[in-house]
Amino acid sequence: MKHTYSGSYGSIRLIPMSLEQSQEYRQMRNKPENRDYFINTGEISQEEQAAWYREYVNRPGDYLFAVCHKSVYFIGGCGIYHVNETYREAEFGRILIDKRWSGKGCGYRTVMAACGIAEMNLKLKRLVLHVREENIPAFKIYKKAGFAVIGNSREGILEMEKKLCCDRK
Repeated sequence: MKHTYSGSYGSIRLIPMSLEQSQEYRQMRNKPENRDYFINTGEISQEEQAAWYREYVNRPGDYLFAVCHKSVYFIGGCGIYHVNETYREAEFGRILIDKRWSGKGCGYRTVMAACGIAEMNLKLKRLVLHVREENIPAFKIYKKAGFAVIGNSREGILEMEKKLCCDRK
């Protein structure tokens, strides 16, 4: 959905993702070392990404963010999607940080910035996510950020949740 939400945590800033940034994100996502961590592992073409982006900006309840480091403009992306305003909950995911930034805390700071947007801007009380069991680095980041395993959504996929401040209306 076209939006103006942004947030930061430490050296990481999340801003609304542009079409150009979504194409950079697609290129990172299509690398074999990154694709295997996504639930849907197929390659995405430039045309498929552009069509998806056009649909995304008109779809209520989906928010895509460019991940920016204070010293470099674009280093990845993430999303908050399927926002349910009745239950004040949504899914978090599609997080991808350029491998050059691995091990520097950017993933954790990205998750925390997204949680801040979910709580403060979107007024959500719960985020859920799905992660492959073998994606140990992501699992550790999610645990550190306060997500807890609540089950398996299907074979090899863990479902996790984080409860946000519940006293917001």
